[in-house]
Amino acid sequence: MYRKGESTGSNNGNRAMVNEHSLETHINLDTAEEEMLYDPQTSGGLLLSLPNSEANGLLKALHDAGVNSAVKIEEVTGEAVGIVIE
Repeated sequence: MYRKGESTGSNNGNRAMVNEHSLETHINLDTAEEEMLYDPQTSGGLLLSLPNSEANGLLKALHDAGVNSAVKIEEVTGEAVGIVIE
């Protein structure tokens, strides 16, 4: 889709939101690859951030609702450094 010059209605909004933060790209991306960074199918629902004290309760609620693939993957610590693409 992106290689054919198509985009989504959300890409520009997602790009604007990312531009409010530091974005470092350590690799060369072509236009299509860069568009994938802002694709709404890859920017929502895959990761969710919340206070650590709420993580176990959310996981239990998700599992109880049948979302068995929900897992805690990491903890955010220290100052935000922005977004780094390597």
